[in-house]
Amino acid sequence: MAKSLFDSFLTVALSIVFVFFLCTNEARAADKNADKKAAGKDASSSSVSNEPAAVPQIAMRGEIFYRWKPHSPVIKANVPEEGVEEFFREVVATAETKEAAVAKLTTELTQAELEAVTHCRQAHENKAACIHAKLNQAAATINALGFQARRVLNESIENDCALSFGTCLAARRGKIEAVESGAALAAAAPAEAEPTSAVAASVAPKVVHEDEPKKAVEEEPSAFGLR
Repeated sequence: MAKSLFDSFLTVALSIVFVFFLCTNEARAADKNADKKAAGKDASSSSVSNEPAAVPQIAMRGEIFYRWKPHSPVIKANVPEEGVEEFFREVVATAETKEAAVAKLTTELTQAELEAVTHCRQAHENKAACIHAKLNQAAATINALGFQARRVLNESIENDCALSFGTCLAARRGKIEAVESGAALAAAAPAEAEPTSAVAASVAPKVVHEDEPKKAVEEEPSAFGLR
């Protein structure tokens, strides 16, 4: 009987030692995983902190205009001899230095002047293209109208295009100016203006950013003559 008690005691003792051994191994493994995670976070933080700081960007802006002369006697009687000047687009360019930004902007303004010439000719020298564009814009409305209302709308479009028909004269750029802050740069992002005008609905209006801090640095008198 004493031997039986001894065997039972030995079995229990070995079980306790085995369980203790397993718990110790699991604790060590958990500690190793925690150390690896901490090391990974430290390495990630170190790599982020070692990234070079962003280089400040200098932003410059300029505007493009074009002039045209209407053929309609109704409009012609109310415009100056040199024609009607319309705003086409604002262009913004950025670079690490002012000189580089001005050079980049000058190239983009030259391209924008050519685009202004194309826009003017499509809007004011091609009556059929004007009517086609306006009909496409009003397609959803036209399809919902009856015959009589559709005829009235078509006549209105033809009349608008007749009033905007004329001769394109020249495209020019305005002053090159500095955009002082990132917020102002976001407000002055280059984009096409909506096609509206006091003279004709197919001409883009001038947009003025009155609250935008700017500094005039250069006058650009060059212009593209169209005739």
